[in-house]
Amino acid sequence: MIRERLHAGWLRLKALGNRQRLERDLDEEVAFHLAMRADKNRMAGMHADEANYSAHRQFGNMTLTKERAKEMWRFLSLEDFSQDLRFGVRMLGKNFSFTVVAILTLALGIGANTAIFSVINSVLLRALPYRQPNRIVVVWEQNRRLNSKTNTVGPANFFVWQERNSVFEQMAFFYDHSVSLTGDGMPEEIPA
Repeated sequence: MIRERLHAGWLRLKALGNRQRLERDLDEEVAFHLAMRADKNRMAGMHADEANYSAHRQFGNMTLTKERAKEMWRFLSLEDFSQDLRFGVRMLGKNFSFTVVAILTLALGIGANTAIFSVINSVLLRALPYRQPNRIVVVWEQNRRLNSKTNTVGPANFFVWQERNSVFEQMAFFYDHSVSLTGDGMPEEIPA
């Protein structure tokens, strides 16, 4: 199967340089087949004009038959792509303002997708940049009077924990709360 595809590809490459000769040969072959059918019809007793007309009808659509034969020695996807590209460039050249808007839209879309993927890749898909991320833990503080766990630790407590630490290699402190963001519009509460 691979050998057949390589052979077909080689024949198509050879056909690139011999396009005019191949088309001339194809025209001659089609004309030969039409003449053979017309002769066969004349031998069957048909008049010359009727025999030629019948040969054309029996042969079918000549243009379609030629196009199917040409498909054997062409790289259709590459030729279609190059035709589409030339057509697209011509159409974009006709209307400059539309071209600018289309290019800016594509640039913004590609840039936004790249930025979103970069964030998702670094936050969700890629492992944490530590040697052994499975050894990372979060320590919570519990208020016994309120019987609740909180994710915030008092700074004084953290420094005491850090001094007396004999279990962890390193310790870090984070504190999250909500703040009000003010500016031109309405104030908005955001996590910080």
